[in-house]
Amino acid sequence: MRLAPGRREGGDARYSAHAEIRGAALQAARQAVLAMRANDEIGDDAFHLMEEELDWLEMAVLATIGYFFLQTLEARKRADYARERAEDLVEFMVSTCAISSHLSAVSN
Repeated sequence: MRLAPGRREGGDARYSAHAEIRGAALQAARQAVLAMRANDEIGDDAFHLMEEELDWLEMAVLATIGYFFLQTLEARKRADYARERAEDLVEFMVSTCAISSHLSAVSN
């Protein structure tokens, strides 16, 4: 399992599907451990050790998802910022053209 995601091809949907699969696998493992304990197949010590391992795995998965979310959020912020600057530039160019047209009309 990778703790820090690298660049992924396929975008958010592919990564989201992987996160869902990991989450489902962890949930299934927890259910299996609970069933084993309920059926006295394992004792309390083994149950708590397995539960702790699953907790660590779950935290690693959640950290990975959080890291990916923050990367995605930061990319969206940069895109929004670039879009706003582009809109500002267009507005500036339009107003500059309007002023230029007005000055040409006044001087003629």
